[in-house]
Amino acid sequence: MSAGDTNSLLSGAQRLAFRYAELRAEAGKVLVPSVVPDEVRGKVRELYSKVKMVDHEVERWLGVIPGELRYQALGWVQSKGTSPPAGLNYGDLEAFPGRVDVYPDYVTASAWNVGRVTRLLLASLALRLTAWIHSLVDYRLTSKYEVSKLVCKEMVEDIIASVPFHLGRHLKRKDTG
Repeated sequence: MSAGDTNSLLSGAQRLAFRYAELRAEAGKVLVPSVVPDEVRGKVRELYSKVKMVDHEVERWLGVIPGELRYQALGWVQSKGTSPPAGLNYGDLEAFPGRVDVYPDYVTASAWNVGRVTRLLLASLALRLTAWIHSLVDYRLTSKYEVSKLVCKEMVEDIIASVPFHLGRHLKRKDTG
């Protein structure tokens, strides 16, 4: 994969990330008023629809990445509960508890994470817009909040699973193939 290739996996991820940046700039303009007139509320709802549309586009893009550019779960780092085994801290563990993934190469791993981070940022923007739309009630009680929360959880877990690869763990271990 070449860095100058405009059809590469990484350039596709970057194009989607730019779409988020455009939406974020638009949100900055729309969310300025302190009063909530119906006209602004309509613009915020329209922007929310755009955010969800781009998120679905990123999700589809991640879903159709060719098999040879997909990651594979290398294994799991076990942990009981939410803390490391007695006498250890997270700095002593080989990897953060959970799944550990391996990728074909670093550029591919980076492209996956650009897509994941873009989804995280879109979910964050969707939450901000949801909170604004539902300013009179607790937005955390909406289905939109639950959906965004699940997207964030999944993306964070996937990013954490990629960290050992980025740090070269697969190169230090003979059993990783």
